[in-house]
This record gives sequence, structure tokens and C-alpha cells, in this order.
Amino acid sequence: FLAAHNSTSTSASTPLRKEQQQKLQGQGQPVDRNSQSASAPSPLPPGFNASMSSLKLDEPSQESSREPSRDRPPLSGFDPRLPPHPVFPPDARFIVIPEQDRPMLQVPVPPSLQQSAHRTIPPTKTSLAIPAAKAFVDLYYRHITLGEYTPLSHYYTPHAQKSISVGGAHSVVATKTDIMLQLQSLARSVFVVRGVVSQDTYDGRGAHILVTGVVQTGGVLTQFAHTISLVPVPQHGMYSFQIHNDALSLLTSLDEVAQPQQQQQQQQQYQQQQQ
Repeated sequence: FLAAHNSTSTSASTPLRKEQQQKLQGQGQPVDRNSQSASAPSPLPPGFNASMSSLKLDEPSQESSREPSRDRPPLSGFDPRLPPHPVFPPDARFIVIPEQDRPMLQVPVPPSLQQSAHRTIPPTKTSLAIPAAKAFVDLYYRHITLGEYTPLSHYYTPHAQKSISVGGAHSVVATKTDIMLQLQSLARSVFVVRGVVSQDTYDGRGAHILVTGVVQTGGVLTQFAHTISLVPVPQHGMYSFQIHNDALSLLTSLDEVAQPQQQQQQQQQYQQQQQ
């Protein structure tokens, strides 16, 4: 490109030099031939090929017109050859928000109906966090109580993670078989839900859920805290979700909570008797 520019500027300046020479000769002044040789175009700088002098701005080069390689993924990290969504197994199940719990989306009113007195504008409630949490609570703990741990394991994503914490012990699993075994260990447990907190994910499509309450497992009454992450499954419907993270923490049992209080009362009674 530089060489082409230099050659263009040189050819454009040639007629000007001839006119200057004629004027100088007419005035009787000598013409310096070395000044003409000094204005000759310089050689191409290092790194430039001679073929680059033939490039033009209005014509695409061979490199720019070449089709991208199909064997090399683009630099952005997105490979169009990969499926846009994960492939779910045939026995996959989905947590679906019931129709009566689905929020109404805000629909803009056409200008022709804005002056109508009988128009109805739906509410602006578009969050799915609360109805998704309600659908999860109704489905999950009912399956646990009925001992249906195998069907419940099909509501997890292919890359889901599940964990159970009891005191200082933790067990984390990430395969479908291990998830089913953990659910089996909780079979026939009775969960009494006392509080549910749900929040939209950052993209506004999923839900982060915190459930607290009391669970009776094997005749032992224990407080629990349960955190769940639901992810949307748009190819199955805009109201469909699956469990991507499931972390259940069994806290100190109610009997162990009452023991320190009983011991404190016994110590107070003992001190009073000594006095």
C-alpha cells in the first residue's frame, strides 16, 4: 500500500517539476539534476512484500475473501457445530409451573385501544422465582416422603451436583447414580417446610431457592436448610426447569438443642443447693 501510494504521488508530481524546469530555464537558472534523483521513491521497508504494491482499497484481497476454515472454531469461543442446548436423556423430567401460577407478562397496548375504557392492562409481574419455588416444594418433598427417589433423580440436569451435610460431614456427588443413592437415603423422610426464599438468577430466567424447616428421618427430628438452583429448559417450554444444584444441610437435632439448656438449668439448681 505504501509503495502504491509513493508511486502515485511521484507520477502526480512529474508535471509540476517540468513546469518548474521550464520557468527556471526561461529565467536562466541552472537545474540541479541531483534533486530529482533524491525524490525517487525509497525501497520497501522490511516486512512488506512486493506483491502488496498491487493492492487497492476498493478491491477485497484474497485473504479477506477467503472463506473461514470449517475445522477451526472462531475466536469468540462459540462453535456453530455444537448443539445450542444440552441433549437430555429420554427419561428426563422437568419441573413445570402450573398454568394457574404462571405470571402474566406485560403486553403493550396498541395506540388504537389506548382510548378505550374497556381495555384491561395485565400486571407487570414477570418474575418466575416464586412460582418456580412453589412448584419445586410441591414436587420434591412429596417424592421424598413417598419414597419415589428414582423418578425424582430424573429432574436433575445432566451436569447437576447434589450434596448432604450432617454436622461437620459432607457428601458431594455429581453423577445420576450417586444422586439417586443420596435421594434413597432420604426416602420416607417427612419434611415440614417453615420458610421459603426465592430469587431470580442474574439472567432473570432461573431461580435460587432457600427452604428451611424440620425433617423427621429415622425417628429423629432435625432442623434443615435446603438450597436449590433451578435452571430453565427453554426447549421444553418457558415455564420448565430442572435442578442443577441441590445442597441439603441437616442441622443440630432438636434434642441436642435442648440438652445445653437442661444442663444449664441443672447447674443453676446445683449452685442454689450449695448456697
